[in-house]
Amino acid sequence: MYEVNCMMLYVLRLISREENLVTFLSDLNISETPAARPVFLSIRRCGSDGLNGTERLDLSHVRSITMIRCDKVFSFKHLGYLRVLNVEDCDGLDDTDVQHICRLILLKHLSLKETPQVTRLPPQIGNLRHLETLEIELIQISVLPPQIGKLQNLETLDVRLTRVKELPKELVQLPKLANLHFGHTGVRLPAGSDRFKSVKVLGTIDSRECSVSTLEEITGMTGLTKAEVMLYGEPADTPENDNLLSCMGKCTSLRSLIVHGDFITSDDLPASPNFPLLEKLTVTARFVKIPRWIAQLSRLKKLEIRLFEQGLNDLKILGGLPSLTSLAIQLFGDPRKQVTVTSGFARLEFFAFDCYAPWVKFEQGAMPSLRHIELTHYSGPAGKTPAGIIYLESLQKVTLIYSSHCSSCAGVIETVAVMRKEAASHANRIVLSVNGDDEIFPSISSVDGKITTTENEEC
Repeated sequence: MYEVNCMMLYVLRLISREENLVTFLSDLNISETPAARPVFLSIRRCGSDGLNGTERLDLSHVRSITMIRCDKVFSFKHLGYLRVLNVEDCDGLDDTDVQHICRLILLKHLSLKETPQVTRLPPQIGNLRHLETLEIELIQISVLPPQIGKLQNLETLDVRLTRVKELPKELVQLPKLANLHFGHTGVRLPAGSDRFKSVKVLGTIDSRECSVSTLEEITGMTGLTKAEVMLYGEPADTPENDNLLSCMGKCTSLRSLIVHGDFITSDDLPASPNFPLLEKLTVTARFVKIPRWIAQLSRLKKLEIRLFEQGLNDLKILGGLPSLTSLAIQLFGDPRKQVTVTSGFARLEFFAFDCYAPWVKFEQGAMPSLRHIELTHYSGPAGKTPAGIIYLESLQKVTLIYSSHCSSCAGVIETVAVMRKEAASHANRIVLSVNGDDEIFPSISSVDGKITTTENEEC
């Protein structure tokens, strides 16, 4: 497969070069002379002398440049038609180069990622009046210049994994800003955030950095559909966590929420749940219990949550969600008792259970709409295997995932054997995928007391 992919890449490169569309300069050397006037230019993994090929190119009409892992970059002075510039993991790009980039007034997309020599955005960034996307991830900048408020066409700003701790107030002047991404901790929203009427995607709001006025302004972000929050597990943080989630619930258009954090002990925040349109909830924090407010999410379709074992004692909260179609649970620790699913989950179609040992049992009538179950196994002991998939009446696929380091563990070997046996006994045709290797079990039926396989049925 690897050889086929390499050949396809080679052929696509040749066709692109013949059509004078794309020129590739990389350590995957293609013998033909580069196109004289490329439109798109891709440079990958070039050393200090790896850009010599650009001397034979006329770059005056290039529209798009991608540079990845280059120790040296060429001059941006004569790229007046450039619309798209992607630079990633290039040690050769520095602050002087960024100043030259800010003269490319037709730029619409600028992405600078993992460029350690870039430490600041110059005031000249305001010259890029056509810029729609600005991504500056994993670089050393700590301040966004106020001139960023001149980028009236900016739709996406991404400053994640930088040192930026405060967003400039000039951002609220951007009428088209729809996607505003920033770091997980310690970032302050600018004053007047309630003027972010165009912002649809926002993250990550830190509960420790939210003043009373900031919380009030968040409720004014009426166009917000997706947001991320950072919560903390200290007892003193509970009021701030509660206030932030309650304010997010007042964003009446919110449909997706990601909750970051570490160890959250409270099971009753927010005190007044109000997420009327929320369809997707992702919890990367670890909850001791399933929060009771989740029971109020009548439109929730997709839930990903991390729990300690005692959190599953109230599994009926999740089973009662009327719209839930996808559920992924990551359980911490070696389960001391089997997780039993008896009823509920009327519309659930996908269930993922990630655990030291996926010791889960399904009883008759459980998860009647479930089509796909995914079980992630670690080095759990024998005797703690899943059971009862034969009772999942709509089941079509079972996926088992485990590390190659655990392939000889007794628990893994036993789980694979049990799943094969139950898949072979299921009334439906089941695809059993073990670490990517698929095995199809034909449906079986009982005829006059005998078992008959139907090999010719379509999968």
